[in-house]
Amino acid sequence: MSSVGLPSGGSSRLADTLGSWWVVPAAASASAVAGVAVATGNLLLLLPVALVAASAFLPLLQTQFAKDWALPLWLSAGPALYPFVRFPFGNGSIATLDRLLIIGLAVAWFPGVAAGSRGASRASKRFTSAWTLLTLVLFMRVILDGLGSFSSVTIWVDAFVIPLLAFLLVRVYAEQGGSVDRILVSLGVGGAIAGAIGIAERIAGFSLASWSGGVVRFDFDSNIIRFAGPYNVPEVYFCVLIVAFAATLCWGARNNWRRPGVLLALGALQLIGVWLTYFRAGFIAVIVVGIGIAAIRRGRSLRTLLVAVALAVPIYLTINYLQAVDATFAGRLGNTKNSLSRLAAYEQGVIIMKSSPVIGVGIQKFEDTASQLAPIWVNGVKNVNHPHNSLVEIGAEAGVPAALVLFATFVFAMLLCRSLWRRSHGWRDEMLALGCGLALIGYGFVSLTLAMIEYGTPTQFLMAFLALAAARNDHLSIRGSRWKALGARDD
Repeated sequence: MSSVGLPSGGSSRLADTLGSWWVVPAAASASAVAGVAVATGNLLLLLPVALVAASAFLPLLQTQFAKDWALPLWLSAGPALYPFVRFPFGNGSIATLDRLLIIGLAVAWFPGVAAGSRGASRASKRFTSAWTLLTLVLFMRVILDGLGSFSSVTIWVDAFVIPLLAFLLVRVYAEQGGSVDRILVSLGVGGAIAGAIGIAERIAGFSLASWSGGVVRFDFDSNIIRFAGPYNVPEVYFCVLIVAFAATLCWGARNNWRRPGVLLALGALQLIGVWLTYFRAGFIAVIVVGIGIAAIRRGRSLRTLLVAVALAVPIYLTINYLQAVDATFAGRLGNTKNSLSRLAAYEQGVIIMKSSPVIGVGIQKFEDTASQLAPIWVNGVKNVNHPHNSLVEIGAEAGVPAALVLFATFVFAMLLCRSLWRRSHGWRDEMLALGCGLALIGYGFVSLTLAMIEYGTPTQFLMAFLALAAARNDHLSIRGSRWKALGARDD
């Protein structure tokens, strides 16, 4: 694989670093600061410790192995490592795998990232600029909250900074010789591992939610446990699975379904994981993604309609059968009470926005503010004090301008997929644009019914997927000349 623009010579530099005179005193000082942080409970003191530790491993991230495999391994093995590669464990972790690896790679690969950004297409630049602006707007809100607000800072880093860096890194990886299919398979494998963990939780009766900073979610209305796999909440779990499912089908379609056994195994684990969360939004999203990948073809609208109808009929019959044999499933589909409570929450969210339309009430302050307001009732159902909508959440907590930037970012992401769809030079390009667009639609639909934007992991998966479409679109926008010059491939 070509590695144009990415630093080299990492292995020798690593040996030099580990043999440097400053390693021992730096490690001793870092240990002392870490001890003070734990003893006093001031976890922010661990931040410089993490930076010192990360600097020692920067040369390792510049090796050829890291250039070829760091991002694929992060996407595939990340779900399994998510509860364990963190310090301290549980809620309030300072160092996590995502933060250390992605920020470290961004520093180590900065020259390549900068070069890739300069050669981006208009569609890629618009999306990148919109997400960067969103990140800056949220940073201003974090400053107003006070940088000492640990939860605000970590939400900003995980939900906005890390996804942006992941997008830039995967894009330069694909531009400079990285295999598009390798990233797609890594997304699929990561989703399958997450699905397998959820299945194991169901069978063995354990939960990793507390390890990841959450608690076991018990749904008293349906009398079920909402499994979260390796993550802290089930919303993150099933949204990651939706993006992984779209990536799996995209990989299969791009390769003419040549490995049906692998596709079936990956897809089954992902779908069972979605099933275990019992979210209707998850059921709808995977149906839309599945039908879309199978039916939609460029310039063949009649075929699209016929295939969609042909698939919709057995899906409808299957849903009816499951409702008959699974009382919990039937109860979840027929429960309109929580839908009405969410509508009431949206109305209350508008009231909160009106109270502070420019800067919002503060990150993670929605519930506290809503609890102080008079309740809203819709058809006899009281509102919940959670926004249950990403736009409502951002608008209430960071201001209406921030919500408008978030909406514009999603629009520019869809336009990026459309740009690749229009420029596509073959089946594989079309399937990449289609799969990425469907993943965006699934993520967007879930975000309209649940406040997903505050959870970083699904957005990171989505941004890695979108980066592939951006990289391919960048090259097609200049008729493939730079693609050939860099020696990159689309396999």
